[in-house]
Order: sequence, then structure tokens, then C-alpha cells
Amino acid sequence: MTDEKKPQAKITDRKSLYSGFFKLEELTIDMDRHDGTSETVKRIHFERGHAVGVLAYDAQRDQVLMVNEMRPGMLAAGDYPFNDSLPAGMIDKGETHVDAALRETEEETGQTLVDPVTIHAGAYVSAGGTSEKIALVMGKVDLSKAGGVHGKEGEGENIKTVILSADEFIERANDGRIKDMKSLVSAFWLANHRDELRDPNAKPAADVDAKITDIFAPKKQPAPPQAEIKSREMLYDGVFKIEQLTVEQDKHDGGKQTLKRLNFERGDAIAILGYDPRRDEVVLVNEMRTGMLAAGDYPYSDTVPAAMLNKGEDLLTAASDRLNRETGLALQNASIIHKGAYVSAGGSTEKIALVTGIVDSTNAGGVRGRAAIGENIKTVVISSDEFIARAEDGRLTDMKSLAMAFWLAQHRDGIKATANAPEPKKPPSLANKIAGLG
Repeated sequence: MTDEKKPQAKITDRKSLYSGFFKLEELTIDMDRHDGTSETVKRIHFERGHAVGVLAYDAQRDQVLMVNEMRPGMLAAGDYPFNDSLPAGMIDKGETHVDAALRETEEETGQTLVDPVTIHAGAYVSAGGTSEKIALVMGKVDLSKAGGVHGKEGEGENIKTVILSADEFIERANDGRIKDMKSLVSAFWLANHRDELRDPNAKPAADVDAKITDIFAPKKQPAPPQAEIKSREMLYDGVFKIEQLTVEQDKHDGGKQTLKRLNFERGDAIAILGYDPRRDEVVLVNEMRTGMLAAGDYPYSDTVPAAMLNKGEDLLTAASDRLNRETGLALQNASIIHKGAYVSAGGSTEKIALVTGIVDSTNAGGVRGRAAIGENIKTVVISSDEFIARAEDGRLTDMKSLAMAFWLAQHRDGIKATANAPEPKKPPSLANKIAGLG
């Protein structure tokens, strides 16, 4: 975007569709098109506030601190809702994301976060329709005495401490058991930075204090807690939906409680990492993002291609179709990185699936999209080094792109090697599959 005048966009009118703890607006936007013209479009915008996720890492024990609590978005989507994820919470007005990380770690786990470092100051969870950003903060903790159930009882929080080895945390990200995007991004980030963070005297996971093992991995596991939606009240029903759920849930420390929670339903999406291993390049797109504009940020953002999914649509078929529609490129040897990670499971059912595959970036370029719905999507090609650097320094502005960049940093060498290798007899790896040798 440095070789020409930057396109601009302006909100000219706001119509409130719903106003409560959440807000929903219809925005009228005057926007520049990448071909030099301009147009006026209408977009729906959801506002929930901003949050922080905390990667609390015990460098001496090589362990990660997680929490388990009932997530309304997962329950409303029909998934099992008691989910292991990173500690997280909303950022209070006037509070920095680092201050919020320190506070949330203490409130949700009883632990003190030391030497906090910002992984990202605030990445949009789904910038096409919401202004919500989640900051990511890493800090060190001493997990030798961690445990128990925490949270603000007056707010219905019932949060169980969970400790995982770093190996297990990263493995869960790679095999899809981690269900939310902030935890997925943080796991991929830790895989790239773990060696520099680890204490040289760290104990192997197998040598963890027996007391901790007894608490968190008992031989006889109790029955998993359950939750049930007792009633739904539709607060807004349009292209998007907002409903109030009445939920009865088991408490981690025994008994039950009934809560009211808001759920935002937007549908699910897919994001595609198109990688050219022979040129070591990544194909991105640039378009106006409503959530960024509503938040006051410059709204024309380079991201991985992404689009909404139709119900029941095959992920690999959808990935090929959407990449071709947005960039004109063919996706070869597509593979699923994640079948669908929740963007903000505390208040939304939206999931984004992550798919990667091989592209030929030789002739990538141009502007595409469906003009009838105001799509104006410019193809952008950058080196993988630049893509990963943008993730590390915060220039990538959305969670799905962060996840893809940190994932690629782990797997790039394997994909490049297999893309240029002779046909293997037994292709055992995901890298082989992606590179087309399987």
C-alpha cells in the first residue's frame, strides 16, 4: 500500500439496532474502492468491548496455566461448553491491556503474573462485523502451588485452574483440541518462542511435583460438569442475532447455579493461508473492515483471505472456492489446520476454520469480489518472512492472520523442503500433504 494514495472510508450514519450490554448498529459508510472510484455501503457492526488473553508460563517447570469454565457461545452452538482455555477477561475503561492481564490472572487463578510482555496489543477477532479486539500478554508464573476454583462469585464465575505441560498445550493446538482462537494463537506463538523462554534448569514434564499431578490428573476422573440452556429470549433477530440465554450449570466445586448470558450469533467463517513454497510467499487480501473503522482504526487491512461459510459446507471445497473468488488463484493440496476455533466463546457462537494449501503466486494481483454486495478486495503478495514479522511486531491486525503466521513459522521449513523433494515412499507428515507429495 506504499505505491499509491491510501484508500479512505468514513461512517456517515449510524442506526441503532440493539443497545444493551452488547450494541448492534447499521452503519452507512462512504468508502474508496481499490480501482480509484468510491461507493456507499451499509454494514452491520457489533460492539462488545475489548478483552485480554493471558499466556501464563512457568519457565522452570515448562508448564502453561489454563482455566476451565462454561462458555455460553460454545453451549449455544451445541458444543460441550466447559473448555480449557487461557485466562482472559474484558479490559475495563481506562485500563491498559497489561494491567487487565495482571488483574484477570489474579482473579481467575489466584496467581501473580511476573514480567508481563505484550504478544499483541489488540487483534480483531472478526473485523468484518465487530470492533472487538483481544490483546495477548505473556508472563511468568510459579505453578508449584496452583490449583482450586476461582472467579467473582457475584458475577457467576466458577473457574477451575488447569495446568498443562507446554508440550501438551502445543499438541492440543496442532490437533484441534484447543477450541478458541486466542489460545490457539498463543500456543503457536509459544511453539516458536519456547526455547528462548525456558529456564535452562527446567524440569521435564514427567518430573512434575507429585502433589500437582495428584490434583490435576487423578486416577479416577470425576464426571464432567454439564450445562443446559433452560430458556432463550431473542433480543434482536436480523442478519445477525442477539439472544439472552438462561443457563443452568454444574459448578466445579459442587452444586449448580443458574445464570443469564448474552449470545451473539453471526455464523461461521473460513480463512485460507495460500502459500507458495517455491517463492516462499504468502497471498493476502486488502479490503475495508467495518469493525476496524467503527473502532477508529485505519480500516484497510492486509489479512489472509476469509469469508462466511454456508451451513454444512465442506471446509476444503469452501476454501478453494473462497480463495479463487477473492484472489483468482487455485488452491492445491488443501489441508485443515483447525476445523473451527471460537473467536470469543464467552459471548458468541462464531467460529473460524483455518485451511492452508499451495498456490502459484506468479501472476497474483488485481481487484476482485462481488460488486453487488460491495466487496472490493485487492490481492497482496508478501514474503513469508514479512508475514511472520508482521505477526511478531503487531502489524497483522486480526486473530486468524496471527494464527496462520505463527503456524507457518513452525511448519514453513518442512513445507519448503517437501515441495522441492523427490517423491517420498511414505509421506508421513502434514508438511508432505500440504506440499502435494502425499
